[in-house]
Amino acid sequence: MTYNHNMHTVRAWGDHILYDGLDITQLVVEYIEKMYDFDLTESHKHCTTYMSTEDKTTCSEIDMKELHQKFYPVIKSDPTFLKLYEKMCFEIAQKLFPEEENMVIQRMPNIRFHMPGTVCVPPHRDMDEGENRTAHPEHERNFLLTVTQAFDTNSMYIESVPGKRDFEIVQMDANSLLHFHGNKCIHGNHINNTNKTRVSIDFRMIRPTNMLEYIKLGIQHSTRRNPNRGTIKLDINGYYKIIRLHAPILQMQPSFGREEADSAHKYIMSGGFLTEYRHTRQLEAELANFIGVKHCFMVSNGTLAISAALLAIGIKKDQRVLVPTYTMVATANAVKLIGAIPVFVDVDKRTNTLSPEIILEKINDVDAVIHVSLNNRCLDMHKIVEICKNNGKPLLEDAAQSLGSTWRGRSLGTFGDIGTFSFSSPKIISMGQGGCIVTDDDDIALRLRRIKDFGRDRPGVEEYSAFGVNLKYTDLQAVIGLEQMKKLPRRVQSMSKIWDTYYSHLGEYMIERTDDGWIPWFVEIFIPNRDEIAAKLRAVGIGVREVYPPIHQQTCYNQTDLILPNATEIRQHGLWLPSWSSLTTTQVENICICIKIHLNNK
Repeated sequence: MTYNHNMHTVRAWGDHILYDGLDITQLVVEYIEKMYDFDLTESHKHCTTYMSTEDKTTCSEIDMKELHQKFYPVIKSDPTFLKLYEKMCFEIAQKLFPEEENMVIQRMPNIRFHMPGTVCVPPHRDMDEGENRTAHPEHERNFLLTVTQAFDTNSMYIESVPGKRDFEIVQMDANSLLHFHGNKCIHGNHINNTNKTRVSIDFRMIRPTNMLEYIKLGIQHSTRRNPNRGTIKLDINGYYKIIRLHAPILQMQPSFGREEADSAHKYIMSGGFLTEYRHTRQLEAELANFIGVKHCFMVSNGTLAISAALLAIGIKKDQRVLVPTYTMVATANAVKLIGAIPVFVDVDKRTNTLSPEIILEKINDVDAVIHVSLNNRCLDMHKIVEICKNNGKPLLEDAAQSLGSTWRGRSLGTFGDIGTFSFSSPKIISMGQGGCIVTDDDDIALRLRRIKDFGRDRPGVEEYSAFGVNLKYTDLQAVIGLEQMKKLPRRVQSMSKIWDTYYSHLGEYMIERTDDGWIPWFVEIFIPNRDEIAAKLRAVGIGVREVYPPIHQQTCYNQTDLILPNATEIRQHGLWLPSWSSLTTTQVENICICIKIHLNNK
């Protein structure tokens, strides 16, 4: 069904606006009408309590139990109604609050029966305190949708602005919507002197920023007592819920534009063979220059980059390689792929990476060390290099995520004997798949050249002086990579700004930046109720991802006898937030507000 987004103003005065109904509000009205087997304007005749009471002025909203019992069980459990109601709130919020990414809405509406001879709702402000009253958040906005016509004395009345007491009758056709500020303006009903019952539903919305302010006050209000409904706390888990007004925000999203499309089209139409050739050489040269190394070799993906790098530094079958257990499983799999043995160790919680002390403790038990600059962090790379050199153990840097990041002014991936990078979809630049290997060592570079091309000394010449495989890249991917390289400096700046914005709101849950060259791959937080918060964020269209599990605990390695507590704790509490270079400051701030609402909502 196509919904009408146009809200036509019937009347605007003071702090209030009366609208014609939307298509979606009409569907809500029709659904409510179907809940009852009589004309709702005659509903007073179907309420035993009302009909048996001689003095109708003593009947209140609470006395309409028979009518409520047909409404509230349905709206609590009927998925069709709940979807209609939420869709209605979504439509209204999109129109009235277009600048908001998310909106806090009342979880389900209230129904009002204003019967002949009754007042239904006496004059009040919703911020009033006192017996059976509830102080709603100050900036909450009220909405009243008429199911039946509101006319004469069965209308609502309200003052135009707070304190003015110039009460005006608000007459409304069926399926009309009133937007007003019930927390500030006195409103209520006169005695209904008509012979018709007015039926309406009311509900509330509040901006997330204002809801967060309210939650931080620590007020634990509950809805007023009602014998027909349970008491509900005025919090996100009770009275309210958050809905998303825009498209979901993915946890990560690669960015390709017209430039990549045009370059790929131009290359294909030029008659190129697609396989590795001039464009790959150009990409390798640009990467080497950007990273600051002599040699760069493009290969099929980041995992095979590690395997090839291990072969190039002389690692053989059954030799032992130090691997942090907190990393993507590809690091360990690349070791296992060539027949070597990954030796798992814990990480330092200051950066969630290897420390010199951890390496020094195990250096005599291994034949090589893989340092993973996970999320582009590290601890004292100079000391790590020194330990490896003094013990004659080659150092491989798995810098898969780290293109554009430095430590003390030097690119990560360039401190060891050899380094590897990845260009899969989540990385700061991407070619869909791909990786590269970098080194300043000419002998290692010669071995790499052979390893990635079947063991040839010269391309295209069928002479093989060493063992090698086919790890060649494609020029089709390279032309995309060359366009991505043009955008890399800007993306580095964007990711730095994104991290700063997150940190300004959520710094207490994050690892502090210790080097200006650290550009986050994924921004992460560490929170005690990680799984609960993750589920709630996903429910409102905010993509998140739990951090890597310790590899040694995975079934494919099954070394659960190892006690590596830091990685285990990181896994239990770590959550990656949306982290891609095109995120706007507004989007990041709205993500932070939603997170803080759930973290502060006790």
